[in-house]
Amino acid sequence: MKQTTVIITAPKRERRIFPGRPNGQAEVLFEPIAERAAALCREAGISRIALLAEEDLELPEAEKLSAGALSNWLRALPGEVFILPTELALIRPETVRRSLELYRQEKKACVWIGESPGLACWADPAQLAAGLDTGSPAELEQAAQRIEGGVSMAPVHPGELSWIDSPSALLFANETAKGFEIARLLEKGVFFLGLDGVFISRDAEIEAGTTILPGTILKKGVRIGANCVIGPNTLLEQTEVGNSSRINASQSYQSWIGNGVSIGPFCHIRPNSRILDGVHIGDFVEVKNSVVGEETHISHLTYVGDSDVGKGVNFGCGCVTVNYNGQEKNRCRIGDHAFIGCNTNLVAPVTIGDYGYTAAGSTITDDLPEGSMGIARARQVNKPGWNKGGRRLKKK
Repeated sequence: MKQTTVIITAPKRERRIFPGRPNGQAEVLFEPIAERAAALCREAGISRIALLAEEDLELPEAEKLSAGALSNWLRALPGEVFILPTELALIRPETVRRSLELYRQEKKACVWIGESPGLACWADPAQLAAGLDTGSPAELEQAAQRIEGGVSMAPVHPGELSWIDSPSALLFANETAKGFEIARLLEKGVFFLGLDGVFISRDAEIEAGTTILPGTILKKGVRIGANCVIGPNTLLEQTEVGNSSRINASQSYQSWIGNGVSIGPFCHIRPNSRILDGVHIGDFVEVKNSVVGEETHISHLTYVGDSDVGKGVNFGCGCVTVNYNGQEKNRCRIGDHAFIGCNTNLVAPVTIGDYGYTAAGSTITDDLPEGSMGIARARQVNKPGWNKGGRRLKKK
């Protein structure tokens, strides 16, 4: 198979999306457009990625080209070369593949995508080299446009040819890319009840039968199983969710959520958390760097940080794992089927044994053995007659 190469070009453009920043750094669906262009080419099967930039622009795993050496580099290049400006980051992999097939079948000097002559094209490296003087990115783009005997490949989706070089163009590009992702997921059997505020990254994987509600944002690295309900107003990033789980008006980062889990509303799942099957996490709960065992209930107004929680545990309202002493983090360990009473503070490092029970309002600083109750609060003192007739509450 012939080697294929893409040169992603980034000249200094007069029009900028953000003042003082390269256009290639602007993001479409949470991905810098230069990186998006490279990723789309990789998905299309292009084996070699190169960057020709006048901007301060980095592209991971791409070969950085020098303008002065470009002509000789092209002449020594085997196979076909694809020219792609960073601003054309919406061209889809299937379009790149179809254009390459046309280039090979027609044996033309150049195949432009969309308009003729265009800026995105397949061309012979030697012909490109012949049209160069300085080897700048802009000159390479112009050399591609000047090649004679080329053909245009049409039709393509008009959104693919969106030129992203202004705030309004970036807005349009995000909406266009969003449409591509929605169409992809609808074909897989994912349901949408509305698209207001819905944005889904290109690498998100969602199984059939899952419903996405308005206001849902799925950033990079999200995997969602079948028959889930996500949203409304939910944000996930680098998070894996099992089957038949529901996440309502909550956020999760760099975490793993199992099957049949219910989270929300108004929960924050912070990095390095594992929420196992059947867990219920209610409103205003924060979990951080913790494992929460199967069928555990953390119903409301609770913080679980740096903790290992067993299965079948019940947290009352207003509990806190006190994990930071001002110098270092410590872990709490809570055994299976423990009961953590309302307004309990567990001062780490501390261990609650299996079937341990803490009385409401306790501040637990010592380990609690299996099956024991821990009571750590001041004894109540009653003062008879102290406010008889409400005299202490009467206004003067």
